[in-house]
Amino acid sequence: MEESRNTIGLENGRVIKQFANHMDYVNELRIYKKLEGTGLCPELLYNGQDVIEHEYIDSPLLFDELIAAISDERKLQHLFALFTAWYAEFRRIAGCSLEHVDFRDFAVKDDHIVCFDFEHCKADFLESDFAKLCSQIYLVPKPFSAEAERVCRLFIRQVCARFSLAPDLFASQLRSELARICELLGIEHDEEKIDGFAERTADLIRESI
Repeated sequence: MEESRNTIGLENGRVIKQFANHMDYVNELRIYKKLEGTGLCPELLYNGQDVIEHEYIDSPLLFDELIAAISDERKLQHLFALFTAWYAEFRRIAGCSLEHVDFRDFAVKDDHIVCFDFEHCKADFLESDFAKLCSQIYLVPKPFSAEAERVCRLFIRQVCARFSLAPDLFASQLRSELARICELLGIEHDEEKIDGFAERTADLIRESI
């Protein structure tokens, strides 16, 4: 959940992304090249002069699909399984974290996940990415709600079925990200709720080990 300074347009079935920062362009292009032909990202159509053009994915965003399925546990589990499968393949090929990750950066196309934002990728712990996504679930659209925590627990169970997370590191990353999003969105920073949620989530991870 980051504010972008880039200019993004749609023309003749292709997304045209003009980067405000040259190194962001270089970084995103590097990942697109690594993922070429895998189906993990849109087809790269052009690059040059700090511009990347890729095919337009005419499919719903993963975030919107999650919101629509908020009361459907089976559908949520399926979507989270699709995402963790995508992430595992991404880590295997790209060897890095997404860093500024948001469920709005993914589309669900033909029952698989496609991602189209890689400019902030860097070497980092996978706990960082998953903490950011967990925070997004917990604070958007119903901050600190029991429903949001239920969905987070489904997500973490799917993550733990495929990855080994360090509970304390995850809890630390989660606290930091929750505080950041609260400030960004103007949500009251309830430290007691944040600490409690972080500890319960760490306990859930420990149960999976």
